[in-house]
Amino acid sequence: MSFLYVIIITLILILVIYQIIHRTLVKRHDQQQQVAAQQITDQVVMAVLADHLASDHYDHQSSIVAEVWGNGVQAFEYQIYFDLCDEQELRWLSHQNLSQAIEKNASQEQIAGFNAQSAPFVVTDWWVYQQKLHFDVAYVSNEATREYVEDLSKLNQKAN
Repeated sequence: MSFLYVIIITLILILVIYQIIHRTLVKRHDQQQQVAAQQITDQVVMAVLADHLASDHYDHQSSIVAEVWGNGVQAFEYQIYFDLCDEQELRWLSHQNLSQAIEKNASQEQIAGFNAQSAPFVVTDWWVYQQKLHFDVAYVSNEATREYVEDLSKLNQKAN
């Protein structure tokens, strides 16, 4: 009987160790994909911001939004110092202008999204808080991000 207990305990330990190793490897892979997606998104968004704003009017690196929304979501937050912008910059700053400029830059850089029918980048959120314009950009490079963008779109439709 004690031999049976040893086998059961050994199997449980093997399963626990396997799960720990598997989770670590999957998490590392997800983080590597997210960093790569953040670099591509930053490249596109920063080029657009540099074309339209003075360099000290925005943060030069995004922060990851996906920690809130789940694994695989490639979404990043950017900040513009609203109070530092001049009149011309303020006139340009709109959800539509920013979206079009990002889409144009992505096209010039030949960056493709998850499927050929959709844009690779979507400005998913836009708000002003403490004299900063915050906006989120999703890099629609996988199924999880596509679903995230669709869910936000449904939420926005219900809100309006």
